[in-house]
Formats: sequence, C-alpha cells, structure tokens
Amino acid sequence: MNEISNFALQALNSANDGITIVDMKHKSQPLVFINSSFEQLTGYRAEEVIGTNCRFLQGSLPPQPETLLIRKALGEQKNCRIILKNKRKNGSLFWNELSLAPIKEENKTLSFYIGIQKDVTKEIKHHKEFMNTLEQNKKDAMYEAISSFTDKVSQPLTAISIYSRACCLIMEKEKQDRLKLYEGLEKIEAQSLVIKEIMQTVHNNFNELNFPVEQLNPNKLIVQLVNIIKYACPYNIQLTLDPQLPEIKFNQEHLSQILLNLIRNSTEAFQRASRLKGHIAISTAKQTDFIELTIADDGPGMPKGFIHKEPGTFFTSKTYGIGTGLGICKKLIHLYGGSISLKEMNTGLKVIILLPI
Repeated sequence: MNEISNFALQALNSANDGITIVDMKHKSQPLVFINSSFEQLTGYRAEEVIGTNCRFLQGSLPPQPETLLIRKALGEQKNCRIILKNKRKNGSLFWNELSLAPIKEENKTLSFYIGIQKDVTKEIKHHKEFMNTLEQNKKDAMYEAISSFTDKVSQPLTAISIYSRACCLIMEKEKQDRLKLYEGLEKIEAQSLVIKEIMQTVHNNFNELNFPVEQLNPNKLIVQLVNIIKYACPYNIQLTLDPQLPEIKFNQEHLSQILLNLIRNSTEAFQRASRLKGHIAISTAKQTDFIELTIADDGPGMPKGFIHKEPGTFFTSKTYGIGTGLGICKKLIHLYGGSISLKEMNTGLKVIILLPI
C-alpha cells in the first residue's frame, strides 16, 4: 500500500495484534494491507488475501448477529468493537476481538477502515467456565435448599394424610364419634400451621439455605469479574473504586450474581437500542455504616413509570434491558440488610446499592 511510509509499515508489522486495512473507496471493500501478526493469527499469507473482502474469515460459519453491528458501523462511519467467531485457514475456530476505526481524508471523505484483531479464545473459555461454575454452584445450593425444604415439609404432610384418613373413618361411624372427628381436624389445622411456618421461614430467612458468608473485599471481586467479562462485553467498563473500602460479610457468589445481573442489564439495554458504543461506570465508596456500590450506564434508560415500580422477583421491562434479575438482586441485597434504588439520569440509568459494613 503506497500510502504507508516505511516507518509506519515497520510499526504496524511489529504490533502483537493482527492489523488490517480495508479500502472503502471500492464497492467490494478489499483488503489492502495485513500485518505479520494477522498472518500468524489466521494462517493466511498477504498474497492470498490482499484484494479480497474480509468475509473469508467467516468461512462456512452460520450468520452471527455481530456482523450486523459491523455493517452498521461501516454505514455510519463510526468506530466499533465486537467479539465474534472466525475460522483460520486450517479450519480451526477462534474468538476474534475486532476493533474497527474509520480513516478519513482532510475533506472528511472516508478512505479506509483499520481493523485490529486479537485472539481472545482463552479469555472467552475462562469466562464461560467461570459462568458455568457460578451457575452450577447456584443449582447445587438450590438443590440443597429444596432437599432441606422437602425434609421439613414431608413430616407434617404425612401427619395430615394420616389425620385426614382417620377423620374419614370416623365420619363413617356413629354420631357420638364426632368429638374425635373434631380432634382430628384440630390436628390437621395444627400441622398446616407448621407447614405455613416452614414456608415463612424459608421465604424470610434465605440464610437457612446454607449459603456461606465470608469477609470479602468488594473491590477485589469487582476487578476479578470485570477482567473476566470484558472479553464478552463489547462496551467500555470504567472502575472508580475507593481504595479505603472496608470488607463486608457477604456470600461471594451472591455478590457476583448481583454484579453480573446489573452489568448484563446495561449490556442488553445497549444491544436493544442497537448501540455500537456504550459506557458502564462501576464505583464504590464508604458511607458511615454502609458501602455504596453504583453501576451507571449511558444507555436508553427506563420508561416513565418503571423507575418507580417495585422490582419483585418477576418484575420485567425487558424491552428496555431490565429483566427479572433486578428482582433477584433486590432479594439478595435485602437478605444482608442492604438496599437498592434506581435513579434516572439525562442519559441512562444509575443503580445504587447500599450494603452494611
């Protein structure tokens, strides 16, 4: 490519990530440059692909929704960052973190697009393994909870069955046995109250489900989670963490679930609005007796009326990127004596969580 100086060419070829340049002045948008890292990443040599469209990396893979974001970015002449599956020359698959940026002439005419490709297969695998482990731990905990609940309820249910059968037998006898019938019904009512009490205990005291509580540093957990999910999240996540933040007593999986649900809500809001760019800000701060955890985004926000709606377990406004996860977050936060509130901003939504120290 004549437009690239020897110095720039040397710099591009010394980069660790794959770099491509596409000529946007031609209808077919052909490649006019690839660096040596791109050759190593994909297995294709420059002489094989220069002059062709980048679609060869898709191979025989089924259509991916991320390609729509690429077309949208090219059409609007904007930057774009996505993660999609690509195929090497040898047929092996890899996850490609692709960043695109337009190159314009002095008269603002679009001339080229530069693409930076990074193999994030290991990071995506790590992310999936982490999410699978978290999901399995939730299932295991729920299984233990259901088993414990079943054991507690089965005894009074058995007693109710026996007393009910006894009442039926009494009803078949003489009228003078009605007193015994009354006693049997009283016992049934007593056992019903036992079940009601068990149900109330399970509902009000989630800790009986044997979730371990530990002293943990929220900042450390936030950094770990963001480092994992950033490879699956195409939007910018900025952290502003209080270095003096104290530890709190919390279940690590519960806090992970809260954070992941809220980040997922912001991501889905951007995607439903077909946003190529988005900003998610996570911050922590120490209050008097609480720590404040804030997650804010510059997405489409929530419609009027939803911001003041009580987020129950099945509360949803999925059209706007807020799902049933918000209700789950509320229940988990209340379990530890905390609170969650939503605040509408000029652009986007802010979720404020207070957790006791």
